Amino acid sequence: MDQPWKTDKWYVSPFCFLPEVRKNYNFAPNIRIHDVTLRDGEQQTAVVFRREEKVAIARKLDALGVHRIEAGMPAVSDQDKAAIQDIAALGLTSEVFGFARCIPDEIKVVKAAGCKGVVIEIPASDHLIRNAYGWTVDRAMKSSIDATLAAKEAGLYTVFFTIDATRTELNRFLEIVEQVATEGHMDALTIADSMGGCTPDAVRHVVKKVIERLKKPVEIHCHQDFGLGVANTISALTAGASVAQTTVTGLGERAGNVPMEDVVMSLLCLYGIDVGIHTEKLCETSRFVLDLARVSVPRTGPLSATSCTRWSRASSPGGSVWRAGIIRSSSCPSRRSWSGRNRCRSCSGRTAARRQSRSGARSSASRPPRRSG
Repeated sequence: MDQPWKTDKWYVSPFCFLPEVRKNYNFAPNIRIHDVTLRDGEQQTAVVFRREEKVAIARKLDALGVHRIEAGMPAVSDQDKAAIQDIAALGLTSEVFGFARCIPDEIKVVKAAGCKGVVIEIPASDHLIRNAYGWTVDRAMKSSIDATLAAKEAGLYTVFFTIDATRTELNRFLEIVEQVATEGHMDALTIADSMGGCTPDAVRHVVKKVIERLKKPVEIHCHQDFGLGVANTISALTAGASVAQTTVTGLGERAGNVPMEDVVMSLLCLYGIDVGIHTEKLCETSRFVLDLARVSVPRTGPLSATSCTRWSRASSPGGSVWRAGIIRSSSCPSRRSWSGRNRCRSCSGRTAARRQSRSGARSSASRPPRRSG
């Protein structure tokens, strides 16, 4: 592709593809999407999925091409456990993971549910270990080691998930994860910006340091509290992280998790990286999940919103003109676009408004001037 920034499907900035800009990127050969909608997305206020709804969402995610589905936390409730068992029994192409605390008995429940892998959580920051869990640091370390060894013994792909990693002093964090990797077990490490309080530059620096220290795959899990979740996720991937943990359209507590759509489309259009997601199904999947969650998306959202960003008004010597924006394949016709979004209400509304304006202008031109006073 001679001009990857300008195709029949999108038109972005050529600055993104300058050699000077791209020379320090260190993308993993195969970037994977780990969807956490059924677990972390459900932590959004008032969002609760029924057993059959979780199964239906898992089918949609599989059809979308999502690499891994975090189906939930089977130790939490019998309903969750049943839903995860149902999903694991579907024989999906997507790998099914369970979520567990650092408790060996919970690892057994994940294994019994039929999951291929497990995400094991523990706070990394002393602040959360002491104030949220009420544990000592020594107890947290021992629990982490015991639980990860139990996961290894169970034959589960083990992702060690460090809650609040980005609010932990860096050297302390490196010591913690290295001890668990050495005395316990981990196939991969998740760096979690649980409170959304980190910057892209900081995330990139830490990911590089962790990879250098552990020599293991790194995954990234961010939140949107400062609106930097997508940028932080992409930054981690440029530093070598190989898995992005996201939710459908950013479902999640507080300001939300990182939207899968934004990460996938940013990688494709701005970085030239196709992660294998069927982009034409993104909006269909978003609508399906949000309907079940009873959540609406702001009209001005980036990709899955009801209003699109494909058009912007610009001034020219000849007056105001409409020019194509980022997504250009359909130019907002009525047919489905390559990203799976139909003609948006916003653009339809603009067209109607312009027609009405022109009609009104013609009518007023034929009227006699209004008398003053």
